[in-house]
Amino acid sequence: MLTFGASHAFDLIATALLSPSDAVLVDDPGYFVLPAQLKAHGLRVIPVPRLAEGSDLGVLDAAAKLHRPRMFFTQTLLHNPTGTSSSAANCHGILKIAERYDFLVTEDHIYSDLASPTWVSLAQIDELQRVIYVGSFNKILGPGLRIGYIAAQNALLPPFIEAKIRNVLTGSALCEGALREVLVSGKYRRHLQRLRDCIAKARAASAFQLGKTGLTLESASGEGMFLWAQVPAGIDPDRLVLDAQSKGILLAKGSLFSPTAQSRNCFRFNVAYGTDPLLIRFLSDQINATA
Repeated sequence: MLTFGASHAFDLIATALLSPSDAVLVDDPGYFVLPAQLKAHGLRVIPVPRLAEGSDLGVLDAAAKLHRPRMFFTQTLLHNPTGTSSSAANCHGILKIAERYDFLVTEDHIYSDLASPTWVSLAQIDELQRVIYVGSFNKILGPGLRIGYIAAQNALLPPFIEAKIRNVLTGSALCEGALREVLVSGKYRRHLQRLRDCIAKARAASAFQLGKTGLTLESASGEGMFLWAQVPAGIDPDRLVLDAQSKGILLAKGSLFSPTAQSRNCFRFNVAYGTDPLLIRFLSDQINATA
């Protein structure tokens, strides 16, 4: 079912399948809009720490046992904000826990087209039995397009369609027709390959430049548009954000992405801007000043 992007899909899923006071699990850190969306539905949001190889399975199991959640919202591939991807073993572990405690999993895969085809997804393993798959074309073709989608087992589609009709009635036939033409013509596939190559070069250059400033980068050799970096001890992240704003630089602080305000000393960088001379000079001056 088509949606107005992934955020609209999450809202429809919460509307159709969840009730106020239900417990739901989310990545910590993770997509910063999602916890606010879920809380607006009256849901109890339970964070699950995100590790380099994926979800912290020990915490996930304990949280599922304690809270008996209805759903786990997670991003397994090119995770926002850390840029990491879940291993196949981690994906299998998530599905085993979901089966053990009988909850659904909504898999956010809006960046999956930017990843190598060797990675696996929860939906691929599960074959949409317990997994609801959310995708989007906005990150690849442009945010103004506003077309995402939900893939799920047939029994779940009617309540999603009903919620969509009550919410927005229908999508844009013009935008959807334009997207269909791009997909059928093969232009999307060619554009995607060029974009992957461009992002890979930008990622390598950004990792090199940001690393020289004194930041500690996680998964710098991975894929996708995000780099997750930690500032050295002695740097006040809040002061760094304010000083950056005074220079015309917007920094994405780690606590913004955490429902528990963790990752305070981390920052997310978009590789499209990771080599900007103004940014690199600012970070180098700030970090060297405290060395």
